[in-house]
Amino acid sequence: MTICFDGQHASLRNHFKEIGDILSGMGLKGFRIAHGNFILNILLLRISELKFHEEIIGALKDDILHDILRRNLLLDPIIVEERNKVILDGAHRVAALKEIGANFVPSCLINYDSSEVKVKRWIRGIKLAERPQNINLKEISSKFIQKDLDTALNEVNKGRSSLALLGKDFSYVLQKKFRDSIECSWFLKKVENYFRENGARIYYLTNERAINSLLSGNIDLILTYKPIKKEEVILAGISGRFFAYKSTRHVVPRPLRVNVPIDLLSMSSLKRANEAFIKLLSSRKLVGLGENVIIDGRIYEEYVYMFSDRDERKGVI
Repeated sequence: MTICFDGQHASLRNHFKEIGDILSGMGLKGFRIAHGNFILNILLLRISELKFHEEIIGALKDDILHDILRRNLLLDPIIVEERNKVILDGAHRVAALKEIGANFVPSCLINYDSSEVKVKRWIRGIKLAERPQNINLKEISSKFIQKDLDTALNEVNKGRSSLALLGKDFSYVLQKKFRDSIECSWFLKKVENYFRENGARIYYLTNERAINSLLSGNIDLILTYKPIKKEEVILAGISGRFFAYKSTRHVVPRPLRVNVPIDLLSMSSLKRANEAFIKLLSSRKLVGLGENVIIDGRIYEEYVYMFSDRDERKGVI
């Protein structure tokens, strides 16, 4: 099944077009959304064939597990790189499903090489419990060098420095060599934990929101790091050397609200489960909501499609 939109901001066509989209070597039909030339291929995948690229946080996994059991369904599909089956978004959902014995997970397979897929960062916004002047970075590393804000931001964004700690009155860069971005992410977590252990609150923000929050005084410091490359994400998935939690933020057109019952994800036959899944999706409306929409308190800067039994555009802020 392929759904085509008249451009990236147009409404859904009035009819569905059935196609024989057989996934290579699997014999399974996927529900496809054509976002211009970029294809979102939605189907169930075996949990056992998926690869993680980031650390799993037990408490977060448990919260998601409880939500799944309460609803008796999984709301949203995960995002998966199609060639190596590396999970790009939704790893905690996979870990939760694995714990309850599910066999499959609703997935959106994408071409990771496409320019539609961007790897961005989760910038750490830090609200201190004490005055910024009392920070002693030498407790973490002697490799922190003081710079002005613009220079520090430029150095880390261009990868000349591994990390940067930015404030309105002072900024530092970390001039320390790491084996790769994976190792750097774990040092980032060490710095983050240093502030947390000293009473600071940590917020995970987009770059623009972090800068605005710093300038407005809502946070005291920004902790950022050099950009991560797509090939490093794949390496983490293949090698099993995971990034620390919240290292990557993938921005990619995505479908939401597939609402798959747990019973379907626990079936023994992948082929039969996928047939039921595609039938479920085909019976519902697909609405293009656009970019920068707010859903359940989360801002999606990427283009969002939503499966629904009603026109969700009326409820979007």
